[in-house]
Amino acid sequence: MPRLLISLGTTWAVVPEAFHALPPGPQGFTAVHVLTTDSPATEQPVAEVNAWFRARHPAMLSSITRVTGFADLRSEADHFRFEAVMYRWILAVGGAPLSRHICLAGGFKTMSAAMQKAAAVLGAAKVFHVLADPLYPAAKTGQLREARTAEGIDDSLARRAVRHLRLGPESAWPQLRTATAADYPLATAVSPSRCLHPGRPHRAGSRLSFPRPPARHRDPLPSDRGKLVRPLQATIR
Repeated sequence: MPRLLISLGTTWAVVPEAFHALPPGPQGFTAVHVLTTDSPATEQPVAEVNAWFRARHPAMLSSITRVTGFADLRSEADHFRFEAVMYRWILAVGGAPLSRHICLAGGFKTMSAAMQKAAAVLGAAKVFHVLADPLYPAAKTGQLREARTAEGIDDSLARRAVRHLRLGPESAWPQLRTATAADYPLATAVSPSRCLHPGRPHRAGSRLSFPRPPARHRDPLPSDRGKLVRPLQATIR
């Protein structure tokens, strides 16, 4: 059951573009999970992603998760905060390693680097990047750029102007090949006003802890090694 896991910054087009790496809908990905920052600058991109999927593939978008307290990249502690949540997020939403299709296109460069490292550590069926041709003139300058509207994205996909760069599968570290979300739990709180599936429970836990790794795992997740920052939380919206 292929699942798309993708990071998101301020350019929301990467999510629908990545969604077409496999045939869209039930013939391809069966779920889409997005991880983004807590920055106000991502409010509009999150809304655009929600609107695009609701209008075209309402059953596919499963969650958009924010890393609480990670609004901007200003220090190593900010990166470690994102990284600690991201590893647990992959285990929580990604299913088995052979189900995970991880796209590196969105967010800060450090987010993409961390996603690729996590794929190597935890395993993935495919890691890939997205490129789109600049076909659409900017209103003020006339300079060609990638699609930034829902209609432009649909047109770009129809014209086969989006390319997916395959970076290969990842087999996972042997000691973490069987790691599960129960081993490394991620506490999340679902925002009722932004819940994608009204009627589902809105809250599940409140804080992220750093438990000792199970005996069957020789090492903790890389994000846990000497990087324990203040308590973390992710919000699913």
